[in-house]
Amino acid sequence: MALPSSKVFDMRMVRMGGILFALLCAVQLDAQDLDSMVSVYASALPKEKIHVHFDRPQYNRGDTVWYKVYLLVEGLPSPLSKNLYVEWYDSAGTLLTQTVAPLFQSTAHGAYPLPNNYTGSHVQFRAFTRWMLNDDTAFLYRRNLPLNNGVVSPPNAKPTISKTSVALFPEGGSLVVGTKSRVAFKATAPSGLPVKIRGVVVNQKGEVMDSVKTIHDGMGSFFLWVQPGEDYRLDWVDNQQQKGSTPLPTALKDGVVLSVRATNEKAIVQVERPQQSSEDNKVLSLVVHQEQHILFKAAIKLGERIQQRADIPIDELPSGIVHFTLFDAQQRPLAERIILVNNHNHEFNAKLNPITVNLGKRGKNAVEILVSDTAVSNLSIAVTDATVPNAWAHSIYSDFLLSNDIKGYVHQPAYYFTSDADSITARLDLVLLTHGWRRFNWDKLKRGESPVVKYAPETAYMSLKGKVFGAKPTPGSPMQLNFFLVNKDSSKQFFITPVDREGQFEEPGIFFYDTVKVYYGFNGNTKAASGAQVKLDNGLLKKEPGFTLLPGALPPITGTMDSLARARLNYFLKEQDRLRK
Repeated sequence: MALPSSKVFDMRMVRMGGILFALLCAVQLDAQDLDSMVSVYASALPKEKIHVHFDRPQYNRGDTVWYKVYLLVEGLPSPLSKNLYVEWYDSAGTLLTQTVAPLFQSTAHGAYPLPNNYTGSHVQFRAFTRWMLNDDTAFLYRRNLPLNNGVVSPPNAKPTISKTSVALFPEGGSLVVGTKSRVAFKATAPSGLPVKIRGVVVNQKGEVMDSVKTIHDGMGSFFLWVQPGEDYRLDWVDNQQQKGSTPLPTALKDGVVLSVRATNEKAIVQVERPQQSSEDNKVLSLVVHQEQHILFKAAIKLGERIQQRADIPIDELPSGIVHFTLFDAQQRPLAERIILVNNHNHEFNAKLNPITVNLGKRGKNAVEILVSDTAVSNLSIAVTDATVPNAWAHSIYSDFLLSNDIKGYVHQPAYYFTSDADSITARLDLVLLTHGWRRFNWDKLKRGESPVVKYAPETAYMSLKGKVFGAKPTPGSPMQLNFFLVNKDSSKQFFITPVDREGQFEEPGIFFYDTVKVYYGFNGNTKAASGAQVKLDNGLLKKEPGFTLLPGALPPITGTMDSLARARLNYFLKEQDRLRK
């Protein structure tokens, strides 16, 4: 069955005005019009994604962690956020510090000095924008950075034995009686790291249906014909000879099985139902969507047939996760599957040209990076020991195209972008079968419920705001505050800020690196200052739901005060002066 290849939306456009309009206006739509509601959600809640380039994959105590952050929405620089929140936790999950960095051209950078007395095995890094808190917090950017803490196990120490966990994932979401299903499995240690297992699939009588073993990083799959009245389990043994048994999910008596196999040019979709099915499961609709935009729709009329195949072209789609959702005749979701399209349209060629090479201790080296004249680039470079492991741990490709869209820990995700070989593609498919992902709440869409936006986008940098208490205003003389901001390098900024009748004041667009000291006074009104108190705030997010921060702690703006940082600071100060004129 061939399907039309027309795209429903231009996925490369994100317009700020449309986003704000969607936030402010109530939506009145037909509850059945899923297309329109998906469009509303895409406009009202575009998803920001983060990649962080660290200067190396692992650290020692006392080292400084240097990093640069890239923020995109639908593959383009995000217009939604001007501030990036960064949190550092110890290996036990206790907050060490929180900082805020300004986003310029959708990038930010910073540094964190690791304490010399830190004894944990790793530090946890979390980064997000205020806007990202409207989404499931499982999709906030997280990384564990391993540390060499100098602790060496005794040579005769016995290996630690940990309990292995095995989870099973039917393709499409459910097993259905009377159909053949692919079932993926994932074996992990309590740490989340993969474990090798082998085993057999048996029914309740102990009859062997199939034998299995892990193919890659604790993952594998098998096929199963689901028979009426039978239950199944996977009996397994791991590489430490621990034995276990994991039951398969109970099969549905009436349902539909969705399977998807991707090639370079197309996605081959197969839909199967049992011989005895309800009428609602004989007239189906398939919706293919990416980045909250519908790409393709197709009606699948099974009638008396139990199987049907559909070929969907994917060779011109943007690279990234693509969702396939199957609905019954009442627009109820029955099954869902994701694939990853990698058409390499996110890449460009760059050439590294050494200018000065000096391999001596602290020798100066200079390199030139050449890119095409047509490529608009924002780059970062790190120099590290080539023998350091974890080369496949993370990359800008794996973060933006894979990890930001699926839930749970993925072991060495950058590996899946090293080649287009069939073996790597098959292993990537196991990742997609064994992890959760971003989903629409289709029931809410069907009811026509408008998206809820709890956190407005931060489209401006930090503000100097607050309230004056106990002041005695002079009739006919508006109250004003004089502010002096003194940076660590002794540079100063001066503002005259009006105070309203309620004592409120705000100076927007404040920008600085590191921390500043704030001095203030009442402009020419000593009487008003008598007995007055001023409460200051920086207008930034103080805490994030589910995490406890120090009461009243204001996160400072941090960054690297190198030549680049100073140039950026000068630019913002000039822009600040220009806007005030």
